[in-house]
Amino acid sequence: MAALSLFAGGAFGRWFAIAVGALAAIGALLSIPAYPLWSIAIFGLSLWIIYGLVIYGEPDYSAASEEAAPSSGPTMSPQGPRPPM
Repeated sequence: MAALSLFAGGAFGRWFAIAVGALAAIGALLSIPAYPLWSIAIFGLSLWIIYGLVIYGEPDYSAASEEAAPSSGPTMSPQGPRPPM
């Protein structure tokens, strides 16, 4: 259910994935004495996934408000005279 919510853009799935990524990062840090290189790789991957979920998970409300605003004039800037043919 959480994976479907994450793919659908739901907040529950995103926060659940952030929590699982944090647990994976903590587990990787705890296993550094046994598997140093593998643990650092998993820790970095977990942080990268958490970063992606946090940064790109929020909807951009500024673009939606700009689209809904009425146009205040022409969208194209006026062009100068055309060169002779």
